[in-house]
Amino acid sequence: MAKKHRITSSPFTNTPKMFAKGMLNAISFWLSTNLYFDVSFGYTMMWEITGYLGGGLIAMALLPQIIKTWKTKSVEDISLLWTIVLMIGLLFYVVYAIKNTIIPLLIFASVEAVMTLILIIFKLVYSKANN
Repeated sequence: MAKKHRITSSPFTNTPKMFAKGMLNAISFWLSTNLYFDVSFGYTMMWEITGYLGGGLIAMALLPQIIKTWKTKSVEDISLLWTIVLMIGLLFYVVYAIKNTIIPLLIFASVEAVMTLILIIFKLVYSKANN
């Protein structure tokens, strides 16, 4: 009766255990060099979520002011200088986020810039209509 041979290792390693260790090292290296997934994936994801939550809350901060201004058509207490300075700062944030590929900052700075632009338009239109 012929003896059966089992292949228990890769031609590149001495034992299956070394092969598995090599595969884990290769996967670990790939994960640590990938842009979005690294060995500390949970830690990175936590900070991404923090960025999205903070950005979302800040972006929504102007929404009540926009709604109130639209309903009352009153812009007396809104400083045009403040809204213009805010708009310039947000545009710098957008450029910075694009350059450094910071997605949460890009999304929410863009949303905030659009809402600030709406507020500037309201200020210009309603202040002329009230005079």
